[in-house]
Amino acid sequence: MARTFLICLVIALLVAPSVFARTHSGGAGHHTRNGTRGGHHKSGGHNKSSGGSASGLTSSKGVTAGIKGKGVTQKKSCVKSSLGYKAATELGKGLLFHWTISGSTLNGAIEAKSTSGADKGYLSVGFPSKDGLMSPSDAVVGIKGGSVTTYKLTSYTAYTSSKLTVSSSSISTIAGSLVLKFSRPAKGGVKSLNLAGKNSIIWAFSKKTKFGTHLPTDRGSKSVDLSCVF
Repeated sequence: MARTFLICLVIALLVAPSVFARTHSGGAGHHTRNGTRGGHHKSGGHNKSSGGSASGLTSSKGVTAGIKGKGVTQKKSCVKSSLGYKAATELGKGLLFHWTISGSTLNGAIEAKSTSGADKGYLSVGFPSKDGLMSPSDAVVGIKGGSVTTYKLTSYTAYTSSKLTVSSSSISTIAGSLVLKFSRPAKGGVKSLNLAGKNSIIWAFSKKTKFGTHLPTDRGSKSVDLSCVF
């Protein structure tokens, strides 16, 4: 019996390291699997971070959309016309230019409100060959209580009859404002108009009825985008 006990003890001692090794190896393997799962969890954390990055991209798109939105909703260069034209713009204090494009014709009007002091004598609107310069240019001049005439301005003091054809011209008082109306073709005169873009427009007025007697402060120029429609 003692011999049997010794044999069992020897077998147990021989087998134990192997079992221990498998147990330890299994534990390590289990630990490794846990580690892998832990790593995977961390990777999941990384994916979460990627999710945050994706959220960042969404924000970026939002910013882009906002920029585009600003571009779309930016302020127009024209306002609604109170005289029934397609658009209008302010030339100076109490002075408005109204217009409608009809085919290759500009139907325009310059309005002087009573607050401008330009409703007493004459009103004029011109189309220069060079931006902002008075001459050479074609000017449409209306005298209160008188007629409408077209001139070609060659200097600050000299002017002659213009070859520009102007039609449907009139000057009258509408709701307390002096209004000079006219129609002109896009082509003709010292410079053709760009009906699809910006054009330099000059203006002048005087409380006196003699053309050319305006003060230096009673004239000006502005770039007007005729393609603008309100």
